[in-house]
Amino acid sequence: MAAAGQIIPLLLFVIGALLLIASYRLTRAIRPTGHVDQVDGDTEAYVPHGLLILVEDRLAGQPHGLLRLADRQQTIPIQVIDRASPAVPDQVAGCQMSAFCYLVEAIYDQEVPYGMLRYADLDVQIDWTPENRQALADLLSEMRLQAEASNVDRSHNTPSICAACIVKEVCDQALV
Repeated sequence: MAAAGQIIPLLLFVIGALLLIASYRLTRAIRPTGHVDQVDGDTEAYVPHGLLILVEDRLAGQPHGLLRLADRQQTIPIQVIDRASPAVPDQVAGCQMSAFCYLVEAIYDQEVPYGMLRYADLDVQIDWTPENRQALADLLSEMRLQAEASNVDRSHNTPSICAACIVKEVCDQALV
C-alpha cells in the first residue's frame, strides 16, 4: 500500500512535466501533419493537413502545398488559384504568399527563397525578399493596431464581401 502512495505523486509529477514540455512547444509554433503527395528526384511535394500556426506572432495559414527541395534544404509554399492569372499582379494573393513564406520559414526552420502562386494558366513566383518581409511586418502591425481599436472603418466597397461577413449583423457600415 505504501508503494502505491509513492507512485501516484511520482506519476502526477511526470505527467505535469510532460504537459509543461508540450505547452512550451505549442506556444512557439504548431506544425500540421500531412502526407507526401509526390516525390520527383530531389523534390518532394507535401500536402499539409492543418494550419501552420505561430502563436507569438498571432499568425496562421495553410498553403495548398509545400515543395521540399532536399538538395538545398529549402521549402516552398504553393497556393493554387482556380482562375486565369490577372493582368495586374494580385496584391492580396502576394500578401498571403508572403505570410505563407514567413510561416514556413519559422515553423520548418528552412530557407524559403520564394512562394508559388499556381494559376490555371501560369505559375507566378513571389520572391521572399527583405522588402516583402518588411511589407508583411508593417501589415501585421497595422492589423494588430486595428484589432485593438474600438472603431475600424470598412476596408472595401464590395457587397458580396459584406454578405459573407461574420459580423454583418452588428456592423454599422454594412453594404447589404
